[in-house]
Amino acid sequence: MCGVATVLLLPGTGHDPELASSLGAEDTTVVRIQPVEGPEASLAARVCAAIAVVAPEPPLVIVASGADALLLPAVALAQRSAHRRVTHYVLVEPELPVVNDSWPDAPVTVVSDEDGWVGAQARLRGWRLIGSSQLATWRAEDV
Repeated sequence: MCGVATVLLLPGTGHDPELASSLGAEDTTVVRIQPVEGPEASLAARVCAAIAVVAPEPPLVIVASGADALLLPAVALAQRSAHRRVTHYVLVEPELPVVNDSWPDAPVTVVSDEDGWVGAQARLRGWRLIGSSQLATWRAEDV
């Protein structure tokens, strides 16, 4: 993954070794983010705090799956506040977060084998849509 220093796997994706190995490359560090325990309502804050503790080396690729993709606007804001450049977001079989004037601030790739609502919404937003079988060869510079 040319030029990518760190891939951050948010909690729901951090336990998938296949995903971690497919996103890793010689010049890439893959970091599984593990927030401390707490109420669901504070998950975004706990994820952002866990990222701050890790202090990843930018530029970043942030990967989220399922409902954890809904955390991305908050995570993006925290990374901008910490002056950590995000170069790409990867959403794996996600619940799609709301798009606003501050998110997404980098290209987005949606990984989904379902070409239903998620696929249609990804295309309408101008996001790249790939199947899970394509993830093994995906690189941030491919977009």
